[in-house]
Amino acid sequence: MGDGMAQKPPLDVGEMQSLNFKAVRNWIEANKASIKAKPNETVLYSGVVYDTDIAQAMSKEDQEAFKGTPVWKSIEKHRAAHQKMNLPFEYQTLPDVLRSIRDYPTIVDRDRQPKNFRDANDCFQALASLGELLPDPKGLSRKSWSRLSEVFASNAEGDIRMLDGYADDFGRLQRDKDFIDKELGSLLKNDKLSPAGKKLLLSKMSKYGSEFDRRHTEAIKRLDRERSQLKSPKG
Repeated sequence: MGDGMAQKPPLDVGEMQSLNFKAVRNWIEANKASIKAKPNETVLYSGVVYDTDIAQAMSKEDQEAFKGTPVWKSIEKHRAAHQKMNLPFEYQTLPDVLRSIRDYPTIVDRDRQPKNFRDANDCFQALASLGELLPDPKGLSRKSWSRLSEVFASNAEGDIRMLDGYADDFGRLQRDKDFIDKELGSLLKNDKLSPAGKKLLLSKMSKYGSEFDRRHTEAIKRLDRERSQLKSPKG
């Protein structure tokens, strides 16, 4: 009697990379509905924060060395402070949501053995370092996070929070940031935002208006009309 199905031969590098590439991309599309914060808890962020008065007094060389604090680290600092005082912290970032998803893309080695991760966030954080398992790991990582950001913003519901810092060169964030290139564009198409959420979105669109092309013109005009219809708060 035979031993059942014959063991499959090892994958060559091209086959392995193709399988893993498809696994990553397909997982995101199959799980779009789950990449979502709770209503009124969506937080979008980008850039760094620092004391601009200190930075302006620095030499150019010192400014280059002083990159400030990434906004996400500031969020985690506030979260830890709230937890220490047993206070609620009802904000959810994209990594928060991905940590709550125990499923993740099946990434295999040449012997078809899957890599193990704690959760979806752990998997996507690791993509850039997976060496020969993926074609252009760093590039796939960047594109995957861009798509995840786009989906996360498109699923936002109710009130939102947007925390935008500065670029590393002490300048304004530019088009290549997912916050501008993906998230704001997705929010423009999102009809689930609260009036306050739409008002905040429009203020950010005004700030980064020069970064957007004609595709968003009508959406911005619509938001502007909706804002004008909101009742002014009573003084």
